[in-house]
Amino acid sequence: LVKEHGGGLLADLIYRDTYRDDARLGKGKKSLLFSLALRSQSGTLTGEEADAVCGRIDAAIRANLGGELRA
Repeated sequence: LVKEHGGGLLADLIYRDTYRDDARLGKGKKSLLFSLALRSQSGTLTGEEADAVCGRIDAAIRANLGGELRA
């Protein structure tokens, strides 16, 4: 799902960790940590381009999995 919505700018996706804590996250919920590397073949990647990719990924996860971004 992340690779699909990352488009041509997603250069790497690495799973890092799974965190579970019923008291902090809610019963039965878990937090997944991934690292994303974005890269443009045509030049310097702008903040707006990176934000757009992250926004598409976030929207897809919300719509398809019911997930939410945790900061």
